[in-house]
Amino acid sequence: MLNKDFYITYGKLLYALAKSDGYLQEIEKEKIIDLVHDKLATIETQNDFSGTDLAFYTSFAFEAAEEFELTVQDALLEFTAHFKFHHLHMSYEQRQVLITVMEDVARIYGKVTKKELSIIEKFKELVQ
Repeated sequence: MLNKDFYITYGKLLYALAKSDGYLQEIEKEKIIDLVHDKLATIETQNDFSGTDLAFYTSFAFEAAEEFELTVQDALLEFTAHFKFHHLHMSYEQRQVLITVMEDVARIYGKVTKKELSIIEKFKELVQ
């Protein structure tokens, strides 16, 4: 179980990953929403006060990051700061699902770019 704030910063990180090649395409947004529903929501057992699965905050934050045109650098800094400040502990399964989601996002267009790979590697270093 991860907390709501984690999913918010993770959603921003996914935005940074998708945007790291310079632009964000509609298919990337759709795929990320699918990944949240199909992979993240399946490992999260907590809901917020209104009954919404906490993992869905990833999608909400992704959309907000796009709307406010969050920079890749700012998203990375925010996620790193949040993760280090809160000393989040994840199970092996959670880490694997989160990494898989990031890798799936990076592969939407086939080849993973150096920028995408760098973001994924930074994430792996943090959560290991």
